[in-house]
Amino acid sequence: AIKNLGVYYELGSYCDRNYEKAKKYYRKGVKLDSLDCIIYLSDIYIEEEKGDEALVLLLNAEKFNDHRVFQKLGLINYNYKNNIKKAELYFKEAIQLGSIDALVNIGVIYGNDYKKDKKAEKFYKRAAVKKNLNGIKYLINLYQTDLNKPREIQY
Repeated sequence: AIKNLGVYYELGSYCDRNYEKAKKYYRKGVKLDSLDCIIYLSDIYIEEEKGDEALVLLLNAEKFNDHRVFQKLGLINYNYKNNIKKAELYFKEAIQLGSIDALVNIGVIYGNDYKKDKKAEKFYKRAAVKKNLNGIKYLINLYQTDLNKPREIQY
């Protein structure tokens, strides 16, 4: 029920949108060890560019062994902390736990930061096969930069 109240206020469903009230209910859920409340509160913190607050929440949520936690930890380390190696480790853990989005994100690391297009291609293909639109988009972009590669994506 606490999570739902937070969602209502965050989205403005059945009431006026109010992020402060949403955060209040999510914080209550965090105290009750609600993983969804941790995820949703960290999303608000990230949106508010409070990466450090989101990081603290998510580090405490590693115990849940949930791919969403590791995916978000990877994103925070990549986007806010500029710690590519740590982001890579978190994305790999998220992949092990079933995250398709982490396949794309680690592909971005290999393609943009490490300049290893073959490795990036491998991860984009894995995401594309699972019909992930970002995986398909990045794979097409990668192929368009190298005209020698086939352009057809097979499922």
